[in-house]
Amino acid sequence: MQEIDLYRPSLTKKWRPVKSFNIKSFILIAVFGGVIPFIILGTINARWLRAPGKDISLFVSAGLLLEAIKWLLFLQSSHGVIPVDYGPIHIGYRIACVFLFIYYYQLMKKPFHFYLRTNGVTETLVQPGVYLIALGLLIDFASFVFIL
Repeated sequence: MQEIDLYRPSLTKKWRPVKSFNIKSFILIAVFGGVIPFIILGTINARWLRAPGKDISLFVSAGLLLEAIKWLLFLQSSHGVIPVDYGPIHIGYRIACVFLFIYYYQLMKKPFHFYLRTNGVTETLVQPGVYLIALGLLIDFASFVFIL
């Protein structure tokens, strides 16, 4: 009879640890940074949580669509096609970012809660969040200057 070693790890090949940011903190990234930093961090977190690729693709597509609509409205407003100032477009964009966060939260709620039950430790979002919020503000400023 073959002896079984109970102390030998059985998950040795293709195993990678799971980690996650706290998904409730992503609201700050969405509101202050905009869509691009939110897509970047959201995609990283979704891959860490091993979310289905279909969910990640839908999230990225919704974010890119929102960013394209923002650019389109800014361009039309700057050329006088629509008589709207930049302020309402910017406020509407931030509100749409909150709705994108709600969509992301609903997609990631089940994997995140499963992760919290099994591991319970979340990574800090401060350093990557600050860098990407600065990047998002720089992109918004550059796009605004480019349009004018």
